[in-house]
Amino acid sequence: MMVVPAGSFVMGEPRPERVRSFGSGGRETEVTIAAPFAIGKFEVTRAQFAAFLDDSGYVMDKPCTTVWQAIVGVDAKPTWQDPLYPENIKQADDHPVICVGWHDAHAYIAWLNETAGGAHLYYLPSESEWEYAARAGATGLRSFDLADACTVANVGDSTYKAIIGMEAVACTDGYAFTAPVGTFPAHAFGLHDMVGNVWEWTQDCWHPDHARATGTEMPLIRGGDCTKRVMRGGGFTSEEFYLRVSARGADPVPATRLVLLGFRVAATVPAAD
Repeated sequence: MMVVPAGSFVMGEPRPERVRSFGSGGRETEVTIAAPFAIGKFEVTRAQFAAFLDDSGYVMDKPCTTVWQAIVGVDAKPTWQDPLYPENIKQADDHPVICVGWHDAHAYIAWLNETAGGAHLYYLPSESEWEYAARAGATGLRSFDLADACTVANVGDSTYKAIIGMEAVACTDGYAFTAPVGTFPAHAFGLHDMVGNVWEWTQDCWHPDHARATGTEMPLIRGGDCTKRVMRGGGFTSEEFYLRVSARGADPVPATRLVLLGFRVAATVPAAD
């Protein structure tokens, strides 16, 4: 994990597009992160999630939803073990785990707190913590130049379009679906895949205008729609609109498990003596 320093930033966008739709960045709002916190250098991997399932006995009782079922042409339902990628493409242990619901992510974190011990408390990052970490001091729509998207992130590129036939960024990153974590370079805070690879769950309840959020590192858990939880970061299917550090989405819980959705873990940092 990497320690992210305390600080303040402007969350959201000056003129958000599609304000009340999926992907909306939300209006600009001042946010203060009062204390340093740690966050996963990478998204949680398949190997890490498998270790949790093996040790805890937790049961993934429902399959997940894919965006290419008709292309695959089979009746089987995708799971975290087998997302049913077309063209015989497989995930490896160092790929981000997908098909993980919000409650599944919390079960993993509870197990991590029980087994890891130590002075850290692991948790799902808040939306404001996530964006602060993703920006790494950047003040624009993203922490990279869009022209360089395929060299710094796994996005909905021409490789993906060639198989799925859906809209893509006009470049090639070499991965039609998920890439091994750490394949693409880290940004200024030392984090990988904060934009691209897979969308990531956060703790917050959904509100279409996050300017009503807490203004701190605390998640929004009152005043929003808590039947939905916020996801961030875009993924391997994403077009330019979603490749923004401010892009937001939300899906129902506990029902949602998607082949393009995973998570990363945050942790408290003990105060210096």
